[in-house]
Amino acid sequence: MSLTSALNSAVSGLNTAQARIAVTSSNISNVNTIGYSRKISQQETITLNGTGAGSTVSSISRNIDEGLMKTLRAEMADAGRTEVRLNFYQSLQQMFGSPESNSAISQRISELANAMDQVATSPEQNAPKIEVVEAAEQVVKSFATMSDRLQSLRAEADDQIGADVRRANQLLSEIGQLNSSIVQLKNLGQPTADLLDKRDNALTELSKIMNINSFTRGDGSIVVMTGTGNRVLLDRNVEQLTFNETSSFSAGYGGDGLSLNGEDITDELKSGTLRALFDMRDTELPEMQDQINELAQNLRNELNAIHNKGTAFPPPANLSGTRLVNLGDTISAAGPSNTVRIAALNADGSLTAGASYLDLDLAGLTPPTVNEIINQINSAPGLAGRIQARLEPSPSGKLIIEGIGENKVAINEMDSAIDVNGIETRGFSHYFGLNDFFASDETGATLYSSPVNNPDAALSVVGTLTINGVNVPYTTSDSMADLAATINAIPGLSATVMEDGSRGRLKITSDSGANISYSDTGSLVSKLGLSENSPSTALGLTVNSSISDNPGRIIRGAMNASSYASSTGQTTGTDAITGLTGGDLVLRGEFGSTTAVTLAYPAGASLDDIANLINNNATLTAANVTAEVRFDSGVGGYVLMINDSNKDSLGLEDAGGGNLITAINLDITTGLSSGDNSAALAMADLFDSDGIDFDAAGGLPNQKTSFTGYAAYLISTNSAKASTAKSQADFSATQTADLNNRLQNIAGVNLDEEMSDLIILQRAYSASAKVFTTVDELFDSLMNVI
Repeated sequence: MSLTSALNSAVSGLNTAQARIAVTSSNISNVNTIGYSRKISQQETITLNGTGAGSTVSSISRNIDEGLMKTLRAEMADAGRTEVRLNFYQSLQQMFGSPESNSAISQRISELANAMDQVATSPEQNAPKIEVVEAAEQVVKSFATMSDRLQSLRAEADDQIGADVRRANQLLSEIGQLNSSIVQLKNLGQPTADLLDKRDNALTELSKIMNINSFTRGDGSIVVMTGTGNRVLLDRNVEQLTFNETSSFSAGYGGDGLSLNGEDITDELKSGTLRALFDMRDTELPEMQDQINELAQNLRNELNAIHNKGTAFPPPANLSGTRLVNLGDTISAAGPSNTVRIAALNADGSLTAGASYLDLDLAGLTPPTVNEIINQINSAPGLAGRIQARLEPSPSGKLIIEGIGENKVAINEMDSAIDVNGIETRGFSHYFGLNDFFASDETGATLYSSPVNNPDAALSVVGTLTINGVNVPYTTSDSMADLAATINAIPGLSATVMEDGSRGRLKITSDSGANISYSDTGSLVSKLGLSENSPSTALGLTVNSSISDNPGRIIRGAMNASSYASSTGQTTGTDAITGLTGGDLVLRGEFGSTTAVTLAYPAGASLDDIANLINNNATLTAANVTAEVRFDSGVGGYVLMINDSNKDSLGLEDAGGGNLITAINLDITTGLSSGDNSAALAMADLFDSDGIDFDAAGGLPNQKTSFTGYAAYLISTNSAKASTAKSQADFSATQTADLNNRLQNIAGVNLDEEMSDLIILQRAYSASAKVFTTVDELFDSLMNVI
């Protein structure tokens, strides 16, 4: 080897050592840099004509386990999903509270129950009624607060989706740019290790947002696809994800999905923060809203049903409905006997006249419309000049029944049962909402179905839906969307499929505001759960303004329908009743499994005969219905008295050509007793009942329980989900940390190793420098010889 060759070798040694020292220095300086992988400089011999001519750094590589990296990214996606779920459930935990929390909805309902108990035990006092109103307002406030918070959380999820999509697009663009730089440098033979680190870091961050798959091409570029591998996100060119944020959310309505090239790919997200955010926004939070609505709807319906059976004391001057109806709306009375009692009372609860009441037979209305009900009330002899009914405003509004002058109003629903769109039956007062405790935005002019996961899927039922008199046949292949299209062809009706999160909900609206009537020959109605229940019931629930303004309107007793007395006196109890023709006395009420008992009496029957017919009937005896004949000095003769000691509604009518009721003037003699607290007790008992039916809602099964039981179950279910979310998040965090540690053990910088390498490189550099100085001295010696 010549001196020149030795010099060149020394120079190459210096350059090689210098290059490797630079790599080591970079490793040391990035020891705490997240995502940095240790760089290894590969050194090789330079040969000229088969002779060694020094050394060079052939490449700078990364110490990376690609398989472990892909496993980490998959776990990062799951960690992103569980982290989001944990954050949301922690917020929900704060909202729902714990079962023992004073602010929890179960506790609010329990406080209302306690206040109801106080009214039942002290019905004559006004203070407990004020406490009932205050407790009820706290309940509806809790419902509204929870509903508002759920929709706010949906909006927060939507905002985060928008932010994540923007970040995902930014990362894809960065990866695309890094792809170009890596390919270019690789073609030039330049190191790409640091750029590969940056690209890996971007891919890892992207994998937390959405699950992805990737592979590397021979030129060094990487192809990025969705986790299912069905969509390409990056291959030479970047495909931008699109998402339209929703300005605000309300119950029953959803937001947009994630799109790629105009196609919705939301369902292709299997993990990552986006998957969790869509799940929370479109499924889990709406399901919780459904659960809250189920509780609110049941509380409203059950309490209103009881409250409409009773009346306040003193009785009110007017009753104003909450249901919007039209004069021409048809009322469907369920059953052959369907009677409601409407009475005019004095302030002390007594009847304003001998028979100042009307027993209105809803089943016998011709025509069976709201207008005819108003006409019957206004034309009834016992109510004329005392009670009037009207629709406010007319011809579409709320039914109002009010006293004229100083007269008061009381209603006993008796056996009235009005069909509510084929779903349920309600008593007269409950149907019109004349004495509702809670008010909400439900109306018979708008119907909603329960949410369905796929509104475009076949409903798999057969039959005919008759809606507003128009037949709508449906087959197994028809979907909810198909049904909406068919209903839209019916004049006066509009049907839409509401996007309810990830689900669909059928909404049918009467354009005129008239009640929608329908019947079904198949099981479509039950399958869809079609009803007046709005998806935002919990948000719109209020205490009826008439009660919040005047707590004294909370019911106390019931308008008398259990005791009757004749007012035409008979000389004796055994003499034949004057003018009596033979026929049947029909008693209607709650008699075990029977609702009507018919007693045949002859033309020559006496008061004692009628009393014996009643007292000797086993069905009536079992129901505690008795009769008595006694002398009434006020009447001046013997009278017949009939009483149901259970205080159940008892209706009387003549049939078979008989005239007993008119022959002896058999009527109620009292209106509302000041000591009657039966209605208040029934309302208090409602909160003690554990037999209230709750339909399946938001993933909770149908069940029979109490209001507080369902509320506590709702809270405990959410608490369990929050606990599960924490366990899953902790597990994913542990898994991610473990994989990261394993990756760092392979790819991370070890300072001891780097310092050891630095010493070796320092000696190599010094040795090369020594060769350089030695050759330089030899050249000097050679020059001196010359």
